[in-house]
Amino acid sequence: MVAKGASLTEVLDFVILAVEEQATVELRASILLLDDEGKQISLCAAPSLPESYRHAVALCPIDFECGPLRQTGFQEQPVLATDLTSTPEWADTAKLLTPFSIRAIWAMPIISSHQKQLGSLFIYSSAPRSPGPSEQTMIENVAQTIALAIERQQAEAEREKLLIREQSAREQAEAANRLKDEFLAVVSHELRTPLNAITGWVFMLLHRTLDDATQLRALQSIQRQVRSQCQLVDDLLDVARIVSGKLRLELSEVDPLKIIAAALDVVRPAAEAKQIDLMAELDPAVNVVWADSERLQQVIWNLLSNAIKFTPERGQVEIRLRRTDCGIDFVVADTGQGIGEDFLPYVFDRFRQADVSSTRTHGGLGLGLAIVRHLTELHGGTVSAASPGKGKGATFTVRLPIPVVPSRTSRVSGKKQQAETRLDVPAEEREILKGLRVLVVEDESDDREILSAELAHHGATVSASACAADALTELEHLRPDVLVADIGMPGEDGYSLIRKVRACPFDQGGRTPAIALTAFAGDANRKRALEAGYQRHITKPADPNELARTIVLLARGQMR
Repeated sequence: MVAKGASLTEVLDFVILAVEEQATVELRASILLLDDEGKQISLCAAPSLPESYRHAVALCPIDFECGPLRQTGFQEQPVLATDLTSTPEWADTAKLLTPFSIRAIWAMPIISSHQKQLGSLFIYSSAPRSPGPSEQTMIENVAQTIALAIERQQAEAEREKLLIREQSAREQAEAANRLKDEFLAVVSHELRTPLNAITGWVFMLLHRTLDDATQLRALQSIQRQVRSQCQLVDDLLDVARIVSGKLRLELSEVDPLKIIAAALDVVRPAAEAKQIDLMAELDPAVNVVWADSERLQQVIWNLLSNAIKFTPERGQVEIRLRRTDCGIDFVVADTGQGIGEDFLPYVFDRFRQADVSSTRTHGGLGLGLAIVRHLTELHGGTVSAASPGKGKGATFTVRLPIPVVPSRTSRVSGKKQQAETRLDVPAEEREILKGLRVLVVEDESDDREILSAELAHHGATVSASACAADALTELEHLRPDVLVADIGMPGEDGYSLIRKVRACPFDQGGRTPAIALTAFAGDANRKRALEAGYQRHITKPADPNELARTIVLLARGQMR
């Protein structure tokens, strides 16, 4: 009896032994099976034949050129060789099998239920002999039984493969769900934490219980928290663009030294706060790289800020710029907490963080390094991470190809990392909009009020409208120097508004410079706004000083 779960060879061995036991004379048998492509045949079962037979058959080239293999394996015909030694066409076969006392062969092709050739069943006799009718019937029945056994084993093997694939897919889905849940928990934490500080400080400011120094700290804290949230949103939008394949670069020749200097200016306050020694070893000969200036600065900024975040107080962060035979290297090394060997292969994966527990030391969404990798690869470069282990620091290397000067350069645009806004703005900059009339169109009352206050603070004469219809009436009455309008508004949006403005005659404000100030971010929304008729697209929340400078340039006709 064959045990449950026996292999195919064990099943066929059992079948052959059963055939040999039922035979009226001494017979031996073997089974040779075809491969999946039907081009090669190999010995599968021969329990009563000596080991030397297995070696002889294994060493014998099987190409279906002659003998019983051709007729059964290629032509799918039964074979009856009653005496190998007396028939010239069996001479090669007789030479091979005579050492095993085989004189006669009966062979039957093994055909599946789908009429596919599976192999051949061979019955051997030590004396010249022809099978009788009952023996022929037995051989046919055995061949059919073997075909069923093979099909059953193949079905079980395929089912086992399916189960393994299903289990693997389920484990991957569970891991993905776990990562998603962890990521959503981190997103919730990272978004709510700044809101908690903002809410607390605003409460205190409204109750006027703070002295001047504390009020200043409160406002600076609110500003930091707002920028933290903006960075989180920008990272999420970048990842969305990466996933959808909509993130594009605008390349030109840029000076990497200036890129690094700008990134260092952004991160220097954070380094000084932790007393981290920020060092730079830059090769002045590397003065050009073919890149998107803003996106390359984003790569360097991300690596530097990441290094500072994971480096303890009084540590060291170094950036190196060098040229190698393979390209231009940007290397950021730190003396921080390092990366464990088990996590190192996943350090650039989206949403992957070494520590996502509620007791983790450092915040963030785990997107920065994933964005670094994608931006680097879009530049045709590579990024790698190395660390001797936990507590031993880490080194990140961005390698970009040596630039080949193209036929023309492209305009560069993208997002820019901002340093903390200065609180000691000169008087002339505070009144930069003096003498200018600005029409604000914003349906949200709080946004409309604060935007009007910001522009008035810079010296502008501001008129505010809550909808597109009122704005069109005010446009003719006020004749503003610049229009600042929201896009998402009920009833009639900012796209419809600007198209109606552009349809107005010149003397009714049809050529008024306009800024789309909107929460609809991204390149696609920017392009749509410009195509509709706006001169600039600025994403909320806007830096008040940047908005004021943009208004001045538009009013002077420098950005038309």
